[in-house]
Amino acid sequence: MQRTTTLLCLLLSVNTLIAQWAGINEVRPFAGGIINFQAPQLVEYTTPKGTVVPWAGAGLEAGVSLTHRGRWGVALSGGIAEHGYLFYLDTACWTMYHQAQRAEARAWWLFPFQPLESAKARIGVAYGLSFQSDSDRRTDQEGFASRMVGREMTRSYIAPEIGMTREVEDHRLEFGVRYVHHLDRTAAWNSYSTSSVGNGTHSGTDDHLAFVFRYHFALPKPDIELPTMPTLDFSGRELDTITTLSTKHSRVVIELWDDAEHDGDTLSVFLNDAPVLVEHELTPKHYRLPVDLGSGANKILVVAHNEGRVPPNTARAFVRTGNDRVHLLIKTSEKRSTALIIHRE
Repeated sequence: MQRTTTLLCLLLSVNTLIAQWAGINEVRPFAGGIINFQAPQLVEYTTPKGTVVPWAGAGLEAGVSLTHRGRWGVALSGGIAEHGYLFYLDTACWTMYHQAQRAEARAWWLFPFQPLESAKARIGVAYGLSFQSDSDRRTDQEGFASRMVGREMTRSYIAPEIGMTREVEDHRLEFGVRYVHHLDRTAAWNSYSTSSVGNGTHSGTDDHLAFVFRYHFALPKPDIELPTMPTLDFSGRELDTITTLSTKHSRVVIELWDDAEHDGDTLSVFLNDAPVLVEHELTPKHYRLPVDLGSGANKILVVAHNEGRVPPNTARAFVRTGNDRVHLLIKTSEKRSTALIIHRE
């Protein structure tokens, strides 16, 4: 267990460094659960009847995920699981469980899912290592005995996965189904059973089909320091509302840059009449402006301080409302301001 914990801490540290370097990624710690189904292999038996049936187990996992612009992501995680097996030999029926720990790296891609606006389809694959210690588990009944033996070993696996991802306020819930296939086909355990009518031998690889759910927690966001009100009278200007958007997130990011040549265009941005960006000169470099939204309708107002050398004052913008990104062309002048409305659900 200590070895798994050390490896998981190392993986989480590496992933955090990657996130800090990238800057445009969203990092979230997560925790989740697993319901797994696996079946033993019946090697041989001398009883009149021998049968194996898939049986359920369960597990827990935790880790950290990194999502790039709501389109794809990676995760590093560790977990522990009990794999359940159901055996039949003639009239005897019994269950046994085998424990394994794991650490894995997972990558996934997100796609729009039309029936649910707040959900996305997810396709991914994981590569990991499973760890097990020496084990010896026994079942004794009247006239029947069984022993499951596993040895200490480390094996690699791959795990394709499909599922759904859905926003829950600022957090994220994902659920799906995966299949874990160990690349090392050595048996994880062997079982030897005896009864009054014969014997049986079983083995298992811990390959399994699993239903998974994970909850990704949004990290606290630093407070945004609001600038002072600009010395500009724009109360008499006309107003042009260019679009209306909606989001479940409390914070959105607006990226602003000059539409054409760098000609000295300067503007200010207001959220519900409070300044959030004052006298900003547009350049070809994207400027990222985080904006905290209130419940209901929020008005983002853009006003021009000048019109540069080439009128009007024109800016390109991306509005990131979570997983979605909207591209806008904003035109302002000394006679007309521009607004967009963002509804926070």
